[in-house]
Amino acid sequence: PADGTPTETRDAILLAARASSQADHDTLAAAFARRGLGSCAVSMPRDSLVFTGVVESLEVHANVIAEAPVLAAFSSCDRDDVVDAGERGRIVLAISNRGGKSLAGATAALTTTTPGVSVTSSPIVLDLDSYEATAIAFDFVLDPTITEPVDGAFELSIRGGDSCQDPLTIAIPARLNVDDVVSSSATDSFDAGSSPWQSTFVAIWKLHRETALDGSWRGVAPAVFSDGSLESPPLTAGSGPLTLSFTHRYSFETTNGSVFDGGVIEYSLDGSTWIDVMTLVPAIPYGATPLAGVGNALAGRVGFTGNSPGYPATETLTLDFGTQLADQMFKIRFRLATDNTNASAGWDVDDVVFTGIVGTPFPVQIADATACSDAPPTDGGSEPPVVDGGCCGTGTPTSGLLALLVLVALRRRER
Repeated sequence: PADGTPTETRDAILLAARASSQADHDTLAAAFARRGLGSCAVSMPRDSLVFTGVVESLEVHANVIAEAPVLAAFSSCDRDDVVDAGERGRIVLAISNRGGKSLAGATAALTTTTPGVSVTSSPIVLDLDSYEATAIAFDFVLDPTITEPVDGAFELSIRGGDSCQDPLTIAIPARLNVDDVVSSSATDSFDAGSSPWQSTFVAIWKLHRETALDGSWRGVAPAVFSDGSLESPPLTAGSGPLTLSFTHRYSFETTNGSVFDGGVIEYSLDGSTWIDVMTLVPAIPYGATPLAGVGNALAGRVGFTGNSPGYPATETLTLDFGTQLADQMFKIRFRLATDNTNASAGWDVDDVVFTGIVGTPFPVQIADATACSDAPPTDGGSEPPVVDGGCCGTGTPTSGLLALLVLVALRRRER
C-alpha cells in the first residue's frame, strides 16, 4: 500500500500470498513473526518520526479488531435517532480478524451496569477466517419509567479463539433519553449531539466525550506541520459590554525554553480576515515567549504555550471586550498550530459562555421531552393513538439491515 505502515505492508504481502497458496501464506506469516512482525505486532503512528509505540510480536495468532460501534433506535416514536424511555435500540459493530490464524469459538457479549437499561440479546459465537470480517448486533431496551438523561455505559467483551487480546473489551458510551434543543442558549457546553462550531481541520479539532452526556472540543497537536481552528457560528454583539468565558487546558511542546506548538484566540468581522483578540484584550494570559520553528503558522507570535496552570486540571478564562464590538456581527475561533517535530496533548475547550450577544445561538441537551404511551384509542374506534414520545411497545426490531450496511462500509474501507 502507498505510505503503508510496517504491519499494513506485512498484511498486503500475506493477503497476496494467501490468494494463491495457504501454505505460502503460513510460511511467510511465521517468517514475519520470527522477525518481530507477528500477528500482534503494532506499528508506530503513521506520522511518527521517532518510532515510539512499536510493539513486537513473535507468534501467529488471530487478531480481532472492532470498529467504532453504531447505535440505532428501533421502535422510535419521535424519530430522533436517540433511544428514549420505553424504546428499543441496537448496537452494531464491525468485527474483523486481522491475524494470520483463524478465530474459532470466540464469544462476544454485550453487558451494561446502567440502571434502567437492559441488554436483551444473548452472547454471539464468532468464527472468522484470517482477514475475514462480519458485523454483530445486540439489542437493548430502556425502562419506560425513566425521566432523566441517561449516561449509557455498555461493554463489549470478546473472549477465546486464540486472539491477541483475550479478553478484548471495548467501552461503548451512549446518549440515551435526551433531546437537543437548538438555538436556545448563549452558553455552549458541547454536550448536545451536534455542534454549530466548525473544525477547519478535522484531524486536529474533534468533538470529544468524557462520558456519553459530557462533551468538549479537543485539539490535538501532532508531530507534523498543522494549522487548525475551531470556529464559532456567526454571532452578533449587542450595544452593551461583551464577554467570553470558557474552561480550557493545554499542553504544548517546549524544549530548553523554546516553544514550538501553541494556540491563539482570534476574531473576524467578515469571516475571512482574522485578528488576534489580544488587540482587544491586551491582558489575555498568553505566554511571553514567541513561537519558534520554521514552517509553524504561528511562528513569531505569542500564544498559549507550554502547560496551562495546574495542568491537567482545567481553568476558567474570561475575556472582556467591553463595547469594542458593539452592534457588529463577528466570529471567534480557537486556532492551534504545530511544527513537524514532537507531538503533544494539545488543547481542550469546554463550557463557552457569551454575555452581551443578541439571541441564543447554541443548543442545549435536555431530558427527552416526549412521553411513553400505550394508551387505548381516544375516539372509541380501532385507530391507534398518536404517540407523542417514546414507545412502550415490544415489537420486533427490524432485521439485520443496519448490520449489513456497517459490514459493507467496513469492506469498502479495506479495499
